[in-house]
Amino acid sequence: MTTAKLSSKQELWCWLAFGAAGVVIFLHSHTFNVVAATYLYGLLLLFVVLFMFGFRFRKKQTPDPKWLIIIANLILFGTSGLFVIYLLGVLTWYA
Repeated sequence: MTTAKLSSKQELWCWLAFGAAGVVIFLHSHTFNVVAATYLYGLLLLFVVLFMFGFRFRKKQTPDPKWLIIIANLILFGTSGLFVIYLLGVLTWYA
């Protein structure tokens, strides 16, 4: 199975798009006021975070530039943090 080879610029746009998607999903999730759609948004946010982890740690032919590694790690860390905040918000609703 071959993976698509992306340039640094294309990969940067992927990181920015999925990071923005994670933020939009979190903002629409009603985390601190749990409704039926909250769980759907949480599942979507989980899939975005898992995809980003897979995207970050996939095997590549050539190493990424240092600036792209830093940006990717920051976006991955921020989106993972949003997911943790989502989980804490849902858990505090039931506490």
